[in-house]
Amino acid sequence: MNAAEQPLIAPILAGDRRSIARAITAVERTRAAINIPQHLRELGVKREQLPGFAEKAFAIKRLMNTNPRRPTQADLLAILEEAF
Repeated sequence: MNAAEQPLIAPILAGDRRSIARAITAVERTRAAINIPQHLRELGVKREQLPGFAEKAFAIKRLMNTNPRRPTQADLLAILEEAF
């Protein structure tokens, strides 16, 4: 996939369900095209490391304060579990 074929993702994220589905597909294709692993375990992460990752991420207030939805540490752990 070359740059001309890649859709602009940001504008379509604010659209309807069809547009959002197109955005997700574009992100998935881009991830695969540049060989980014799909799961944390593919990077050598161990499941027992996830709570520590969630704790460290939660402590980065700059990230937490700019997020429109304030996640809890448990929310972050759930996201990491899904990504594992």
